[in-house]
Amino acid sequence: MLFRSDGGLRLASLRLGGTARGTRIDATARPEANGRDIAGLLALDNADASLLVRQFGFEALPLAGVGRGRVSAELKGGFEQGFEATALADIAGTRLSYTGRLAGSPLSPEMKGLARATANDAAPFLRLMAFGLPDFAARAPVEASARVEVSDGKLGLGDIAGAVAGGKIRGDLAGAADPGAGQRFRLTGALALERASLPALATLVFGPTRAPRAGAPWSDARFAAGLAEAPLADVRISASEIALSDGVTGRDARFLLSLAPGLLQFRDRKSTRLNSSHVALSRMPSSA
Repeated sequence: MLFRSDGGLRLASLRLGGTARGTRIDATARPEANGRDIAGLLALDNADASLLVRQFGFEALPLAGVGRGRVSAELKGGFEQGFEATALADIAGTRLSYTGRLAGSPLSPEMKGLARATANDAAPFLRLMAFGLPDFAARAPVEASARVEVSDGKLGLGDIAGAVAGGKIRGDLAGAADPGAGQRFRLTGALALERASLPALATLVFGPTRAPRAGAPWSDARFAAGLAEAPLADVRISASEIALSDGVTGRDARFLLSLAPGLLQFRDRKSTRLNSSHVALSRMPSSA
């Protein structure tokens, strides 16, 4: 709705509603009392969480049975000075939230605030995002938070803290385009984990592992088809306990984890049970 004031038109209120590829869209905006700021609400809802994720430009598998996807946001502020933002997403049983500042443009956003992730079981969300767990029946409860800062195309995740699959996690990560890798996004930083799993890490790159032969600690079969292209990463990991396979574990592990498409590499690895200095795994082509 528009009204005329001092010979011009001003926004009194705005409401939009509609549907796009199954996503119900509701949005409202109105000016604040100071005449400069705007207060806005946005709500998106789709019975197919996978479709909603893809509408935001993220890759997601078209899996059935993962449930609805909902995204809502509340903004207060202005385009010149930025907005105070609160955003919430419920996707496949995982809740993601952000509270903080939002400025810049859609192509060059600036953010500074607090992000949280909570889920009784994040495994369906991980599968939706093309990151499967080694055991399809495994559960992955998540309760974690991090300080988020985005500026000049760089991402910072500071004071990461919480628990994933029952194990505590803390650390700091940073991400930016890597000129030496065709401007692909690369993560760096350090994470301290109460428990880590080599099969789970391998699944991120190679796809699901196959069951080992009876009595064998490792499977000698080729990995199944990978579900997604792994991000570039060089992250230093410390783990109080690391699972290598069923019944095979290490303690007090320290290593540099490097990820790239088709490659999972452990460098400078040290453990009370494992002392090799360099281990690299590469994906073998699947047989026809």
